Amino acid sequence: MLARLLLPGVIPIKDDNLPIGQKVKIIREAKGVSQEKLGEAISYTGSRLSQIENEIDPCSPDMLLLIKKALNIENMPLLDSEHDGFKDRLNQAHRLIGDREFGDAKSILDKLAPIAYLTFEVELNHLYSLCLCRLLINLEDIEPAEKILNTFDSIVDELSNDTLYYYYYNKGSLGYRRDGIKNALHFYLKAFELAKSDIEKGAALYYSIVFCYSKYGSGFDGILFFEGARELYYDRLSPTQKWRIDNVLASSYIGSNHLQYAKKLLEKCHTKALKLEDKTFVGIVLANYGYMYRKARDYNAALENLDAALVYFEKGSMNHLEVLYQKARCYIEMGSFLPCAEILKEGKKLSQNHMAYPILFESLDCLTSLTTNKKSAEYLETVAIPYLIKRGMNRIALDYCTFLLVFFEKKKSFKNSFRTLKLVNCIREEIMEGGRLQ
Repeated sequence: MLARLLLPGVIPIKDDNLPIGQKVKIIREAKGVSQEKLGEAISYTGSRLSQIENEIDPCSPDMLLLIKKALNIENMPLLDSEHDGFKDRLNQAHRLIGDREFGDAKSILDKLAPIAYLTFEVELNHLYSLCLCRLLINLEDIEPAEKILNTFDSIVDELSNDTLYYYYYNKGSLGYRRDGIKNALHFYLKAFELAKSDIEKGAALYYSIVFCYSKYGSGFDGILFFEGARELYYDRLSPTQKWRIDNVLASSYIGSNHLQYAKKLLEKCHTKALKLEDKTFVGIVLANYGYMYRKARDYNAALENLDAALVYFEKGSMNHLEVLYQKARCYIEMGSFLPCAEILKEGKKLSQNHMAYPILFESLDCLTSLTTNKKSAEYLETVAIPYLIKRGMNRIALDYCTFLLVFFEKKKSFKNSFRTLKLVNCIREEIMEGGRLQ
């Protein structure tokens, strides 16, 4: 389904005043259709079609409809009056992607794919490609998405604000998967600056920015951002976007140890999830309950909710892996390493192709063997924590530093304790600097 940004070997023509006949000629040649064959398909001679393409004879509305049908470009904007309709369909696809209705979004993009033959419509080609890019990123089809974005890197200065917004949006989404949360937040905020005058676009970015703040360790900044933008954007969100925002906010409250606020929000989310009969939503709410109870050190309640959440997630999915990670953390904090071993074994097996999770599960394995394996502390210091900092997963990095500090203090290894404390201060400074709105 991946459409090309522009057809290979075809030079884009940027001309807003291109006559309709020339547009037909460009599309016909790009499709490799002769004048005679196209003329035959619409019951006209090749010579008559030549006169239309060369603007000797006018192209009537009825003839244009026949040509578009014959060339299979019925959904394409050859007239200025059709441009807004094309953009509206792209915006609809964006909204569907935001609501995770990927099948419906793909269906729209498939119908709009022939825009690649309209090489004179450079901006529409760009907008289509960036919408496709967003879908691919959400489907975790990263390589083709990255190839699309690479074609824009050298022409950023030439892009319209509309196109630049979607470029930055996708750079943020790809950055989260490739380079980490700090890089994602940087591009999301750049997109947000361009979207301030557009309520719909600002609403679409709302979740992504709050999510990044939460994961970055700057949950308080995420809460401030939410409160500052709530009046303008929250009511414009779809029900799906609203519950995703509420769940991320709950996670931010948990990470900031404001557990009472988190509990109230999760109760609201749970009621809404049951009403919507959204199984994924129910599972995520239960997982957040598990996270909340773990932070409260009520491990029995945490494990009960995490086990209940597992029922709602596909085995090996990101949500499934996150629940396994939280379960393992519970057992480690309880000092129950035996049941933890089975979870870590499963987590390592299922997470091989899932970004940070292989390192997260390996790190937890090291926590279970800190006192018996000299290499465990070394792995946490030299591999896990630097990786987590690079990806912007500062909250987890600080957690691991805390485990190391306890270990080094018990061993009376003051040199290592001092080094770890310095690292803690660096991470906290990074959170403060990276968490500020630009």
